[in-house]
Amino acid sequence: MRPAVNLKTILLGIAVVTISFFVSLKTMDWLWPRAAVMAPVLVELPPLPSAARSSSIIAEVAIALSAIRDAADLLGDIVAEQSAERVPDRAGCL
Repeated sequence: MRPAVNLKTILLGIAVVTISFFVSLKTMDWLWPRAAVMAPVLVELPPLPSAARSSSIIAEVAIALSAIRDAADLLGDIVAEQSAERVPDRAGCL
């Protein structure tokens, strides 16, 4: 059984595509030549002001509601213990 496309046909196709590419590049250079572009004049810029010493990083986080509940319960227990330890003064104020 003979292959559908032989190596000679593939190489000929690659050569045709390559040659047509370079011919089209040269044709575009001939039809639309490059314009002379003047380089921009560079100017000395003043130095930048110093940066502030504080910086902030903002990042998205996900905190489970159960963790918030547990932290609130723990904080509530701590506050309850501290208020139980306080003794009112003579005026009845904490």
